[in-house]
Amino acid sequence: MSIKRGLITKIHVAKAQLKMDEDTYRNLLQRVTGKNSCVGMNVEQLERVMDEMKDKGFKVRKASSGRRLSPKSKGTGIDKIRAIWITMYQQGFVRDGSESALDAYVSRIVNVSHVGWLKDESLAQALESLKNWHRREMAIKLIAEGYTVLKGHRKVWSTEKAHYQGGECRYLPRGERLQQELRDIQMFRLWHNHNWPVEKIRKEYCPELNQIRVYEILRTKREEYRNKIQPQLI
Repeated sequence: MSIKRGLITKIHVAKAQLKMDEDTYRNLLQRVTGKNSCVGMNVEQLERVMDEMKDKGFKVRKASSGRRLSPKSKGTGIDKIRAIWITMYQQGFVRDGSESALDAYVSRIVNVSHVGWLKDESLAQALESLKNWHRREMAIKLIAEGYTVLKGHRKVWSTEKAHYQGGECRYLPRGERLQQELRDIQMFRLWHNHNWPVEKIRKEYCPELNQIRVYEILRTKREEYRNKIQPQLI
């Protein structure tokens, strides 16, 4: 990894650790370097941003002897799991991006104690579970930032920001499943928090589906919500 790319990665981790919203982050970049994106910065400017992040409380997390790092990718299904896990760490969705933390997650999902031992059915189950979790967290983050509509083709989707926040667009390589996740979360929130009737939700968000399918979606989201606020007892 180049020095510049490494610094950009650390800055994104710092942004997540410090829980900066997009406006605060861009303002910091502009104030420190005169640029609002890391992509156009040189190494010296990136180092200044990094120093500013540290002044604000960012702590570089060093791997201890109990936290193993993931090995170099070989393009396998296991490597896909590792890549998603590291991405979620960089985006602030998980607190620990180490191999040890991933092992703990895999063990909880499929009862296999090490991600490297996954194969066939357990591999597919763990990968799908992690992908679903990532989509949920991404959708929740997008909704919180005001991005509610996905547009585009199958490989690259843009998220259209709500009109009251300026109509800004972003591009995310997530596909149709993220679009559905955004829709389903919106539907559940309207039903759970605002008491919208199911038929009204169906007509507004998914007229192509019948009421039975909408009930299934809401039931699934309700279970996810319960599991989030009521952790399973061990």
